[in-house]
Amino acid sequence: MTTCPHCKEQIEDGAKKCPHCGLWVTTLRRIGVGVKIVIEFLTFIAAIAVLGIMVWHSFIMKKSLEVSEQALLQMDSTFTLTTTQIGLQEKEYDVLRNELDLMRSTYEVQMGQYEVSRKESLERNRPRIVIHPPKVTVTDSCLILYTNVENKGSSDADEVLVLVRCKFPQQGEGSPKYYEHLFDIGKITINYTNNLPFAIPIFDRDLYSMVDLRYEWLLYQEYYGDCKYFIHQYNKDSVTFDSKKLELDEAKQIFK
Repeated sequence: MTTCPHCKEQIEDGAKKCPHCGLWVTTLRRIGVGVKIVIEFLTFIAAIAVLGIMVWHSFIMKKSLEVSEQALLQMDSTFTLTTTQIGLQEKEYDVLRNELDLMRSTYEVQMGQYEVSRKESLERNRPRIVIHPPKVTVTDSCLILYTNVENKGSSDADEVLVLVRCKFPQQGEGSPKYYEHLFDIGKITINYTNNLPFAIPIFDRDLYSMVDLRYEWLLYQEYYGDCKYFIHQYNKDSVTFDSKKLELDEAKQIFK
């Protein structure tokens, strides 16, 4: 027995027409079987398609992975090459830096030697004015202090200024603290001596003098100077003055 697909009543197996509802059973059954076959075929085709898509996707993924691996290998090779190049550049930089340090050291040594040579040359060839101890002579009205300066150098001295300052140990009341005079000589040539007279009022006691010298070497724009102190001891018997150099510490106390 089987069931009618239309009225659901029980009918004989193999019956082509339902005795209850009068409708054909075989045609629908055949159609159902055909539909089932079609559905199964389509399901199989769909499964094949899905499997093909999965295989294709796996192939594409594999190819992509291979391409990615090749790209990674190339990147790694490029990175290794770049690292090597950086290492070589760093070594070249170190070499250049060492060469630069050596050049700088050589330059500094040469400049030091040049500066020493220049200073020695300037010292040999510069003007050199020497201050000799002044001489004091006595006249009827005053003392005359002769300051003696001489150029013993190898070049002319320019813009020569000589400040002579004199002082007695005990000045009279109303007397100035110092007697001084500035001599603007201008130029003193080689081996030339200047005697610079300076008149001072007469006092019967020792006399102190300071000779401050400034001059220039215009050729090299170099400036020089010297300062010396002297004591002129008064001799009552001969009414003369004996001159000698005064120590710096004592001079600073006198001319402070």
